Amino acid sequence: MKLFRHLSQRGAMFGMDGRLTMAIFMTLSGVMGLIGFTKLQTAKQTALLKEVLSMDEALQLYQSDMGVFMKDTVNGGSDGTKDVQLLWDSSNVDAGFRKYWSGPYMTIENDDHRIYGAYTITYGRANRTACSHGSDCYAWIELTSVPEDIWDKINSHTDESLGSDLETTAHQEGRVQSDSGISDPRPLYFRSIKRLKN
Repeated sequence: MKLFRHLSQRGAMFGMDGRLTMAIFMTLSGVMGLIGFTKLQTAKQTALLKEVLSMDEALQLYQSDMGVFMKDTVNGGSDGTKDVQLLWDSSNVDAGFRKYWSGPYMTIENDDHRIYGAYTITYGRANRTACSHGSDCYAWIELTSVPEDIWDKINSHTDESLGSDLETTAHQEGRVQSDSGISDPRPLYFRSIKRLKN
């Protein structure tokens, strides 16, 4: 009978020290998991910012090669999608400018983003209203579906000096903007090249 009792307690919870050790281990695991999640989120934010800045640089190189504003080089007129594809595919470059194309300007060759929707390039003033003859006009990199926290971090990094110079209406000011009536996820608009003055 004593032997049976001894064997039946082999799977029982160990003593108080063991329970305390287990509780500490579980708490540390939870904390480390949160730290890892935070680093993962930061990695996603950094990766997307690098990607957008890479596209901005590609637009600058494209305009430098063409000598004119990107919108003026699109065969058959701009539609947003064709424009972004000009960075890796010359087939939609207007014939008069094709000889100047020295791409591909990007290693990414897909306007569909693997996580955050799709890329397009649109054109507008600094507040994204329509350009007019003689007004300042910019190419805007648009990514359609960016989570709010990632949008906030990119905006903070780009426009708000990492929080030390806050914007009054962040989605309407600076290089990083979004639509009014903020949603989550939301479009990210990044102001890039400026139309050259003739």
